[in-house]
Amino acid sequence: MADVRLIREYARGPQVVVALKSLGEVERRGGVDEVLATVATRAGELFGGDDRHLVHVCAGAECTRLFLDRSRAGNRRWCDKLACGSRANAAAYRRRKSGAHPCGNVQAGPYDS
Repeated sequence: MADVRLIREYARGPQVVVALKSLGEVERRGGVDEVLATVATRAGELFGGDDRHLVHVCAGAECTRLFLDRSRAGNRRWCDKLACGSRANAAAYRRRKSGAHPCGNVQAGPYDS
């Protein structure tokens, strides 16, 4: 709940001003406080809206990113397939090639051959 209060507090500040310079070109005006207020406002819109259930935490071991899973199946695991997904797939490949079990040294069961 403290995070919600923090988002609300920052969102009350003045927002980044977007000005149309020409067709296809905009200028954004504001400093750090305006950027924080704008990010907090967008976060409030996201977490308070219908898309909040699409927010996931990346499954990458070292990654702390959040991402929106708009995949058809809704089972995306990584924020970026080329970065975190590729590292995870490479690590799994190395484990398979080395014969190591993903959970460490596990004794084979009676039916494993």
